[in-house]
Amino acid sequence: MPPLYTVITLQEMTKELEALGFEYYDHKPENGYVCTEYVFQKYLDRNGKLYTLRLYTSVSKYTDDSRDVGTDAIRLVVYCGGKHYGEGRVNRTQNWIKNMQKRIMTWDTLFKVCPQCGSALKERVGKFGHFYGCSTYPACGYTEHKKGT
Repeated sequence: MPPLYTVITLQEMTKELEALGFEYYDHKPENGYVCTEYVFQKYLDRNGKLYTLRLYTSVSKYTDDSRDVGTDAIRLVVYCGGKHYGEGRVNRTQNWIKNMQKRIMTWDTLFKVCPQCGSALKERVGKFGHFYGCSTYPACGYTEHKKGT
């Protein structure tokens, strides 16, 4: 049986995210793309690196409640130094609050960290298959074989 999706209002989302230290982020158009959902963010310092956690709510700016079922999910995106590190989804099921809180609390599992420079490792494909490479390449040339490939 498919999960039962629930409608989430801006008021509900704001209450939950402000309790977790998030603030509304006025997402400006980039490359002609206009963001039609409410976005919240917060900053976290981890080992001297400043990370931005940005939560795309799927709550429409036009209706102040969540979009139609199947059109989007709540997404947590991690940035550092203006670079995309990783992201995770939360479905809008009846347990969305608990699932969103868990995703936020485990944000640092959404990406692998380079042991040499502390930047994000990105999955890449080379002539020998899939591997992880440092996102700061060529400044840092760290690579790691991806297990299972």
